[in-house]
Amino acid sequence: MRITHVLGSALLAISFALPLTASATAVEYNFNIPLSAGPLAGGSYGGSFTLDDAMGAGAHNGLSLLDSLDFNFAGHHWTTANANTGSVTLDANGNLSSVLFGSHCSPSCSTFPGLDSWTLFWTGEQNYALFNYSLAGYNSTFLTIAADGSPLVERVVADVPEPSSLALLAGAAIAAAASLRRARRS
Repeated sequence: MRITHVLGSALLAISFALPLTASATAVEYNFNIPLSAGPLAGGSYGGSFTLDDAMGAGAHNGLSLLDSLDFNFAGHHWTTANANTGSVTLDANGNLSSVLFGSHCSPSCSTFPGLDSWTLFWTGEQNYALFNYSLAGYNSTFLTIAADGSPLVERVVADVPEPSSLALLAGAAIAAAASLRRARRS
């Protein structure tokens, strides 16, 4: 048996031995909150965050549940370095059911009058969001309830090939190269 047959057969066998699903990956979500209260009413603020899809179904409480956060609000760029999560809930299929995060979470989230602070709670069942914020110089907090029918939090879909698909493709490429080589020799 030639070495190309052995390599092709080995790669094909490995591709079937690999799991059919990819291991944990970061799943990205975009969010957009139209503000209806306070000095920023009429504006719309959005950003993105990522979660590890291996978190598993159910409710998760804790401070570091987001892999990343990118949100510009109140003159600050908010990231996982200066904002925290309160909770994340995933359904049985791993889809985001609800999320709570903000500038001051421990793991419940609070907004403090007189400080630049904010809290976002979203539930996917009703596509309903509560965004509470305060600003430096204001001795109040401002609550926006957003449920306008448009997606407030939306999963970013990226097509990523599974590892077994890549191995199968590599095996097919090797087999095609071997066939071409044999055809040229004849």
